[in-house]
Amino acid sequence: MPKLKVSIVLKTPIDDLVVHGRYVYALSRAGQRLFAVDSRSSKVTRRWRLRVSPHSLAVGGGYLYVDFDAAVEQISLASGASRYAKLPGSSGPSQDQSIAAEAGAAWLLTTDRLYRVDADTLRVTRSIAAPVSDDVWVGDGSLWLASEQPNGGVHRLDPLTGKEIAHDSADAVQLAFSPGVVWAAAAAGPTALDARSAKRVAALPSRQVASQGSAGIATTGDTLWVTYGDIGRLQEIRITR
Repeated sequence: MPKLKVSIVLKTPIDDLVVHGRYVYALSRAGQRLFAVDSRSSKVTRRWRLRVSPHSLAVGGGYLYVDFDAAVEQISLASGASRYAKLPGSSGPSQDQSIAAEAGAAWLLTTDRLYRVDADTLRVTRSIAAPVSDDVWVGDGSLWLASEQPNGGVHRLDPLTGKEIAHDSADAVQLAFSPGVVWAAAAAGPTALDARSAKRVAALPSRQVASQGSAGIATTGDTLWVTYGDIGRLQEIRITR
């Protein structure tokens, strides 16, 4: 059993985080702050005071993006400089993961629409009706929208047009990406979706699903990690091909 050294890096409540390179970026709604933590030293190296209470955080194309109610803030990873823009017509952020980012754009999911925000101008360049309104990600070269309701649907969209390419009736609280496969933390347990067709190609047998509270998911090589928030368990699954 390896020895674990535990330390508290931030004492303020943290609601969302992303990892980019050696840094962990942590978002606090109550404190209206964004923190950069150096993973090597466990020290906070940057702090940003946000204008209002934030909702979600994403990273892509050299920028951090923070989603607010009908607004977005873009922060340069290189300089730390930030820009803020309101989104005309936005009906407020989605239930959970309301923003995703890629090179050249951020995608904001509201209660009924998906907006593409240009990275250079921070202007909305596309607005389309969203098939579901819980979560949005960018991965495996596509946009992915998901509902957290049982069998609520996972949808693959073309990031250039915003049009739907494929979908499956699975649900997802979180998604993780590996080459050719999208892994969903779903109510019925971890599910693997084909990255092109979005169809289910594998699922953890029901007898091995710890609970219906599958919440977080991540991949490291040939290992899948799944959290069950309702029972406080972390599950390790070896992937064989």
